[in-house]
Amino acid sequence: MKLKNLIVTSAIGALGMIGACASTYTVGEGQHAVVERVGNAKRIILNVHQPGITSEQDIVDPQAKQQVADLKAKYAGRGIAIDVGAGLYFKAPFIDHVTYQDARYLEHDIPSREVTTFDKKKLVTRAYVRWYIEDPLQFKLSGRNEEWVQSGLDDLIYGQVNQVIGKSNAVELIRSDNAIVEQYPELHLEPVQRGREAIMAEITQKSDALVREKYGVRAADVRLMSADLPESNKASVFERMKAERTRISKGFESEGSSLYMNMTAGADRQATEITAAAYKEAEGIKGAADAQATKIYAQAYSKDPEFFQFWRTMEAYKSGTLKDAKVVLDGDSEFLKYLNGPNGK
Repeated sequence: MKLKNLIVTSAIGALGMIGACASTYTVGEGQHAVVERVGNAKRIILNVHQPGITSEQDIVDPQAKQQVADLKAKYAGRGIAIDVGAGLYFKAPFIDHVTYQDARYLEHDIPSREVTTFDKKKLVTRAYVRWYIEDPLQFKLSGRNEEWVQSGLDDLIYGQVNQVIGKSNAVELIRSDNAIVEQYPELHLEPVQRGREAIMAEITQKSDALVREKYGVRAADVRLMSADLPESNKASVFERMKAERTRISKGFESEGSSLYMNMTAGADRQATEITAAAYKEAEGIKGAADAQATKIYAQAYSKDPEFFQFWRTMEAYKSGTLKDAKVVLDGDSEFLKYLNGPNGK
């Protein structure tokens, strides 16, 4: 009898444990959960991107609050409860089924594809998207798993990439502003009208609207990892770039040569003008000196003609008038009278 009671008690305890396990489930911070009863959704457990959330009252992020409000409004009147936060939850044992989904930000690399810009340049672009599940129930119904949804994201997002880039010039994908254009005006670079950041923002906005409607996910950020030339075009484009750089360098060289010639000509003209002015001034000074000397000579001559004649003769002797010449003079020559003694002999 005791053994029978022990067996019954153990069986009841085991059934109780099984029932308790079957009627509870745990949702982690990085998880969403969808509870279905006989194929119909009865409850959605939502986790937003804020650690430590156990209820809707704990949410402080306005975007997260709006996410919860939108989900409640979407499923109002359909008998689907919306709960927020990680923790232990209860369900009807054996008839309720729980599906878990990732609540974190996810990243997906989109394979490279060729696009054509507005200025008819072909580029091979490679993009990635940072996304998260906003509506766990719609995500489950539309895609069933992350891999399936991500394959759908490829076409949707690249459709927007192709559309936005198709109305933008290639230079818009390279720069976000015109700082380098203003810094180096001599390079004659093409200015941008919108820039890379504006293009990425538009692609993200349009992609987000599409994937939100179709899969219940949000495209938080779409970025281009690369925008390269197709292999078939690289050689010709590089040659054009080389020719353009050569043209610019020759322009710099020509401009430098012209500047050098102008500076040299200006310096030569200035040197000629300075030399002419200096010569004119020197001649003026020399003329004035000669005039002054002549005046002094005249004054000296008028005061003592005989002494003046003697002094001039001595100056002629000193200057070496006869030094390198053979001159035949009469002994009574006036020029030799001072060499012949006081009496002229």
